[in-house]
Amino acid sequence: MVIAAGKEDRMLADAEEALSIERLPVFDRGGILVTPRVETVKSRRGSTTKVGRAVKLSAVNLAVEFLSPAANWIRYDLKQKKFVPANPPHRTAEALIQRGGSHKLRKLAGVISHPTFRPDGSILTAAGYDPDTQLYLIDPPPMPPISDKPTKKDAEKSLSLLNDLLVKFPFVDDASRSVALSAILSVIARGACTAVPMHVFNAPVAGTGKSVLGDTVAAIAFGQPSPVISAGWNSDELEKRIAAEMIAGQAIVSIDNLNGILRGDALCQMLDRPSVNIRPLGRSESITIENRATVVANGNNLQLSGDIVRRAISCMMDAGMEDPNFRTFNFHPVTRVLEDRGKYIAAALTVVRAYFVAGMPDRLPKLGSFEEWSDLIRSALVWLGKADPCATIEAARDNDPERSNFVSVMIALRDDVGFEKPLSTGELIGEAIGSASGLFDGTVKLEAMRLAKPALRAALMVIAGDRGSISNLRLGHWLARHHGRIIDGCRLEGANDKIANQKRWKIVQVGKP
Repeated sequence: MVIAAGKEDRMLADAEEALSIERLPVFDRGGILVTPRVETVKSRRGSTTKVGRAVKLSAVNLAVEFLSPAANWIRYDLKQKKFVPANPPHRTAEALIQRGGSHKLRKLAGVISHPTFRPDGSILTAAGYDPDTQLYLIDPPPMPPISDKPTKKDAEKSLSLLNDLLVKFPFVDDASRSVALSAILSVIARGACTAVPMHVFNAPVAGTGKSVLGDTVAAIAFGQPSPVISAGWNSDELEKRIAAEMIAGQAIVSIDNLNGILRGDALCQMLDRPSVNIRPLGRSESITIENRATVVANGNNLQLSGDIVRRAISCMMDAGMEDPNFRTFNFHPVTRVLEDRGKYIAAALTVVRAYFVAGMPDRLPKLGSFEEWSDLIRSALVWLGKADPCATIEAARDNDPERSNFVSVMIALRDDVGFEKPLSTGELIGEAIGSASGLFDGTVKLEAMRLAKPALRAALMVIAGDRGSISNLRLGHWLARHHGRIIDGCRLEGANDKIANQKRWKIVQVGKP
């Protein structure tokens, strides 16, 4: 590779071609040049763990570690009047990095530390880059042989082995146990699924086993305790932290100690899209990356709200004790996994492979946005006699504060206003507070007015309250977000009143589903 002034474009093209020909581990992840490495990252309570990640390359790293061995770099020495060995120019490495998504390097969807299942039913076992899945397998453990055609009996035996790890966890029902099993299968077979739902480990008090369950899943996937991120101050901060983990391409994104209510449009996108638009920290433009992560969250009395509800399955645990920290066990599941990690990876792959070669019989109705997961993981669990992990979605829906608020408003509208009575937001507020005219503009002060319909007022205060008042603007935004939604045979509808130049809202009766 000849270094010459004025030949930067040629050197850049030659450098990129050399990287491709030599098959060096330099990849394109959303226009960012990365290399797979095992890195030390944060775990729980100030500890650290190790996990395979896609590490962003600097110009120095690229030049020294990859461009230098990719080709024989030479420059012409005027004193010696001959070509002599040289180091790759820093400017060439920097130019490669700045090219963004225009370079021709291989795309990297993620970094894994375990064999995985491919969409065609084959198993990825060879370390290195797999072009079919765009995954990079780094440092896999020794593995026992996996049958090409495992039987249902083989699958039952393998699932029993995984289930033995979970015997001491206080699951409240069989569906919660299935969520825990799904977490293991989903991480290991992630290569075959374009998206998987978030797996939530929930409990009423700390010390119930949520973190240990997460570490058990991570021990199978990484051979290490789970790397975690904290929730941050708000949903925007949480989504930034999740985005950073996804850019790194690691197999599990684990959100630790989430309490309160979990919602967020960006999080929904990260869960159900095979590729997501993310803005890296410090950059003004977004990048598009392939998403092969499994998102796991744990918390005490965590509530899922809004669109997150249908994108998550929840494992509820309850030890039935004031302080479950003092329970004793005859074995630790993480320790047991680490004694022979490959055995548990093989068990998970055997379960999925057996269901696949059996023709995936008795598949359940698909879960929207997670069709491959529903066909391969969820249906395999039910095929083997386990409860449907999606049964937990209904319980989460019943506990959704956003849904509860919608139910309260619709009941109040039905009882206090009635069907087919179109009203503006101001008129709705007037109905609630007993205004003679029912017409208001802006924020209405309640203190000075007679309360005609307390139930309606209370419901509207929850969704649109503003310092003792019902905000006209907030109410309008809330109604617009729920336009067309149905609950208990009632649908909220809005239509423009062209004469009054405003929107009017009503509830209509529809057939119950």
